[in-house]
Amino acid sequence: MIWVYIFIMVFLIGWVWLKRQYKKDFIRCHKKELSWCLPIAPGMLWITDWWYGKEWGKREENYIQAVYIRQKPEEIKSIRLIKIFACVWYCVMIGCLALICMEIMVRQEIVDPQQGILRPTFGQEQEYTFFVDGLTDQTEEITVTVEGMQPGEEVMAEVFDEIMEKVKVQMLGDNPSLDEVRNDLNLPTVSDYGVRLEWKSDRSDLVNDWGEIQQEKVQQEVKEEGVIVTFSVRMTYASYESNYEIYVRLMPPVKDEEYMKHSLISEIDKREKETIKESVFYLPDEIEDKQLFYEQKSEYSGDIYFFLIIMISGLFVLYAHSKLKEEYEDRNRQIQKDYVSLLAKMGILLRAGLTIRGAWERMVKEYERIIGENPGKRRYVYEEMVVTWNQIRNGYPETTAYLEFGRRCGTYAYVKFGNILEQNLKQGITGISQMLEREMTDALEERKNVALRRGEEAQTKLLFPMFLLLGIVLVMLLVPAFLSFG
Repeated sequence: MIWVYIFIMVFLIGWVWLKRQYKKDFIRCHKKELSWCLPIAPGMLWITDWWYGKEWGKREENYIQAVYIRQKPEEIKSIRLIKIFACVWYCVMIGCLALICMEIMVRQEIVDPQQGILRPTFGQEQEYTFFVDGLTDQTEEITVTVEGMQPGEEVMAEVFDEIMEKVKVQMLGDNPSLDEVRNDLNLPTVSDYGVRLEWKSDRSDLVNDWGEIQQEKVQQEVKEEGVIVTFSVRMTYASYESNYEIYVRLMPPVKDEEYMKHSLISEIDKREKETIKESVFYLPDEIEDKQLFYEQKSEYSGDIYFFLIIMISGLFVLYAHSKLKEEYEDRNRQIQKDYVSLLAKMGILLRAGLTIRGAWERMVKEYERIIGENPGKRRYVYEEMVVTWNQIRNGYPETTAYLEFGRRCGTYAYVKFGNILEQNLKQGITGISQMLEREMTDALEERKNVALRRGEEAQTKLLFPMFLLLGIVLVMLLVPAFLSFG
């Protein structure tokens, strides 16, 4: 798995390097906003441009246009997506680097094979996984099963009576059939129902009575067509006895990587069986004149952490979307809250003799003065008024500008306010101050109703904690009472 992590890191770094010149002018203009991800910003911008045509969606674009009023929505959207993809890039890179370090750290090197491996207690088995260097051109992974320390012969006789094994299946071992035997045979000594088996080979110089192939002898004497070896099997159970003969064709070994690995495992199994009554057995330090080095594999697996990194990267995208939606909802609440004050200011200025355009200009300039002194006091409704005022100054029809102002604010009250202004300009309706006062009264009533609804919602949310506290109080009262009865 470590090579997968390395490949991902190389791919990500190579991708950033290949796209390093993509839209450098845009990156240079926004150097300050992208300072923390500047080296990878061109590559992330390429992904952003690709993402536009896929799934960013109109709703998010509307959010950005509503929240960032006097800024360029396309640039804001690009910068946001660059930051999101940069977070994902850094997360995956750091995660893969951490997983590579963990993969390396969990390997425990056995400096000397004579150090020995501790056996488990009787009746148990322990699996050890080792990384072997020196066996072939690459690091091999082998798994060794160590049986528990065997007690005396009397206890073992009782244990053998409980073992159930299949003779024919076990005899093949790693060989495909009895007509093609290249690896050691697995000759059981006890079968189902406690039946005992005694094996005798007629060519013990090639294969001994335990099914172990004498590889050096086989290489010298066995030709390509193979040699027939006969095993005499004596099966006994209580007073019953039966004799069989099994013929196998012994073939010369193929010295490939699988052969070398199998030779090592066979040697380890042989040593493990020879030292069954000892608390420790020793790994071979060489096979076929090749020096071996071992590393023990830990139970650690980096797969789950890799998927966790992918999930965290996805959370960055979800968080960015939810953050934008939250800003949009805050903007709507603020606009709704400022509606009454907007009507009040407009009404006062109109009653003072100003025209709608003059009142609008006065309010915009007052707002820009406040923003110049304290940039943190930005109000979305006045930002929209600034946009409308700029449209009017640039020759946009005044009536249409007021209607679009109401639609951009996005609530029924502002749409109605825009219609009032538009009708006054088009039809010359008198009494606009009185109409704004009535609208302000309705808005105050609506604000009061909204406050009441939110209060009811807050009370509903408090019911669960109240019931929880009631349950705790009941437990505190009833438990001592029941204990006192006991």
